[in-house]
Amino acid sequence: MDDYESKGADAAAQILLDYYGPDQVEKRMFFFLGLEELRVRRKFIDYALAEHKAGRYYSAIPLLLMIIDGAVNDATGKGFHTSGVSMDVWDSLTAADGAIYTIRDIFRKGRKTTCTNPISLPYRNGILHGMDLGYDNPTVAAKCWCFLFVIRDWLLSKKSEAQRKIAFEKETRTPSLREIVDTVARTNRLKQAIEAWRPRAISKEYVANLNKSHVAEDGLPENVVLAFLSFWKQRNYGNMAKLFRTQVVDNPKRYAKVVREEYGSVCVDGYSIVSIVDQAPVITHVTVRVTNSDNENAVNHWEFRMICEDDKGDPIPPSIHGGRWQIVWIHHATE
Repeated sequence: MDDYESKGADAAAQILLDYYGPDQVEKRMFFFLGLEELRVRRKFIDYALAEHKAGRYYSAIPLLLMIIDGAVNDATGKGFHTSGVSMDVWDSLTAADGAIYTIRDIFRKGRKTTCTNPISLPYRNGILHGMDLGYDNPTVAAKCWCFLFVIRDWLLSKKSEAQRKIAFEKETRTPSLREIVDTVARTNRLKQAIEAWRPRAISKEYVANLNKSHVAEDGLPENVVLAFLSFWKQRNYGNMAKLFRTQVVDNPKRYAKVVREEYGSVCVDGYSIVSIVDQAPVITHVTVRVTNSDNENAVNHWEFRMICEDDKGDPIPPSIHGGRWQIVWIHHATE
């Protein structure tokens, strides 16, 4: 909004195009993995991204519109463009600022006359019914991605609404004196742990020993990474799924299918750790090398972002009892 007011509509539009361009969207694709309604459509989301990257807006845009429509239909029983569907969600920005209704109005807008001029909004009815013939441009594509991310946030809020209400009631309840004392003590422990934290000095010898034994001490992030690689080599997707963080995995059994789709095409015959970097009290990045004995040139480097969390999924310094290291995401890494 500041750029729109100070620099004009063109500058603001360019920011939107950059933020929801294919390269930026690709970095945030993991956001779609934690939601079943989008996860089952991941294949088509990938298709849409590939088409967008190739500049084929004429196919990327209809795919994204269909993905949005289908995901909302799964969650509400009706398509996003239909009337009679309440989009209200308790304590959600997507509904509070009216974003979800603005998007729905664009989806529902009647487009009954053929238009050959370029459009700047993804009119669902006009595009899918063949009335808006000037839809194939990067602006409409970027707004479709924007809409998909808003829908993703709305769906998450909708699915968690009841639980969040219960949590809110617990949080706003007047605590007892004992609860206050316990909370203060826990806060002090967290503060002390964070202040005392220092990144480890990871030596080449330590990494070399890990690569010989493929075993690390319990309570260390690299131990979880090595376990994941072992399961990956065995194609044990169920156990691989259990190693992702709580906020990513809503159901480990269902998430095993996602893991198989994401990593099943990679044949792991050998693996080794390249580097370990402690970035924060609860964050460590581990880069690994994966090899395939049938193809000496098939070397893949992967970066693991690890987080230490408690049994509720909240970050907790590993020096405090009750934490465990889990995987936030895994990306291809440069050599």
